[in-house]
Amino acid sequence: ETMKTGPAHEFLGAAFQGEWKLEIKMWMDPAAEPMVSNGTATIEPMFGGRFVRERVKADMMGQPWEGEGTTGFDNNKKLFVSTWMDSMTTGIMMMKGSIGPDGKTLTFIGEMDEPMSGEMGKAIKIAITVDSKDKHRMEMFEILYGEPLKVMELVYTRRPPGNQGN
Repeated sequence: ETMKTGPAHEFLGAAFQGEWKLEIKMWMDPAAEPMVSNGTATIEPMFGGRFVRERVKADMMGQPWEGEGTTGFDNNKKLFVSTWMDSMTTGIMMMKGSIGPDGKTLTFIGEMDEPMSGEMGKAIKIAITVDSKDKHRMEMFEILYGEPLKVMELVYTRRPPGNQGN
């Protein structure tokens, strides 16, 4: 039973697979305007649809940035599981989560290290909402202190077939 794919795996493929344009917003100070950049993402199935792999290329804080993550549904844990690593760190973020009652929002809880402040194991929440088959968004929140604080948002817009370079 743990080997079988099911509705959660089908959701990942249907909602996220494809080529995407990204608008990235990052808040270093919640009272200030966000830094805005653009990029691309490719999301493809792995291991017979058990996972999806996301590869991102963008500019972040004025320099090239690349990242890669995997997301799947763990039949043993009955939870979505996700990893993330990128060119600005040497660590791997790991998260666990579930899909909300609306059937279109995945919410993950995980930890990240914050090299600028020296904080290790900072608690984060990531909410990925499917707005339509051609658009979804990822919002990242710090949740360690008081109310969740939004620190990053990525809006994914599907690139039309044949227009993968733009």
